[in-house]
Amino acid sequence: MLRTSVPVAAMLAFLLTGCAGDTTSSEPSAAYECTPEIRFDGVVYSAYDYTDQGATKFGTADEADCHDVGREAPGSVFPNDPRQVAVWTFGGYTSEQVLGVRFGPDSFMVFIADSVPRDQAEHISRTLRKGALRAVRSSADPVNGVPAR
Repeated sequence: MLRTSVPVAAMLAFLLTGCAGDTTSSEPSAAYECTPEIRFDGVVYSAYDYTDQGATKFGTADEADCHDVGREAPGSVFPNDPRQVAVWTFGGYTSEQVLGVRFGPDSFMVFIADSVPRDQAEHISRTLRKGALRAVRSSADPVNGVPAR
């Protein structure tokens, strides 16, 4: 069974908490040097967001390492023998557009192919996030906005 590896989990936690460090420093920071990336069937996908929307298990992908130390750090790179992570697909999108990597028991980090135009990638990201929010709202008490039991 494949699990989200420690480097992906650490970077996902970093992205989700919005920790960007000291943006006034002249030294490069990990937040600016490494975006979590995966590679599936030769296509590179970059992390965009997260969703609680349901997904279907699809396969395994290569996980990039984060090389963010030093002045000329390359950032995300795929080693010769990369770690493997399980990937998932989302209804309404092809695997060539977007894949997910488990982040906790009910969430996925959304990875969008680098070949997808930026405006379309942002639309996919927003739609997947809204789908997750709709699911939460539909299970909420309409008066108090709390989950129904």
